[in-house]
Amino acid sequence: LYDGFTADVSISRLEQYPRYLDGIDLRLEALQIDPGRDVRRQAEIDPWWQHYIDYIESGQPWTEAINQYRWLIEEYRIQIFAQQLGTREKVSVKRLEQAWQTVSG
Repeated sequence: LYDGFTADVSISRLEQYPRYLDGIDLRLEALQIDPGRDVRRQAEIDPWWQHYIDYIESGQPWTEAINQYRWLIEEYRIQIFAQQLGTREKVSVKRLEQAWQTVSG
């Protein structure tokens, strides 16, 4: 974690971290059973995460739209790797597309 992390992340987001950490545990367990499945699942997330990385690296301003998009990707990770934990909000490829359109205009 970086300096100022807790000041940058809202309390409602911080409250989600236990679920995200549980999701990591479930992913690691499943990875031991079927590494190929993990690779296929990660491939579903990679394009969305790459949009985020490209945006950040381009030096564009931080906006609420990019913040919401970033957290939607985290919920998508939960849906893909640890669906039994449930997501905080509805997430789908269509919702990711819409969120990205909001960011990129």
